[in-house]
Amino acid sequence: KHEGYPSGSLVDFTCDGSGSPILSISSLSVHMK
Repeated sequence: KHEGYPSGSLVDFTCDGSGSPILSISSLSVHMK
């Protein structure tokens, strides 16, 4: 929507047994290329 800025995307996450976040991130994102 804003030229020159990365587009938003969905990032899934959950927490491990100690409460630390575990992120699911894909390198296929348009703004990562």
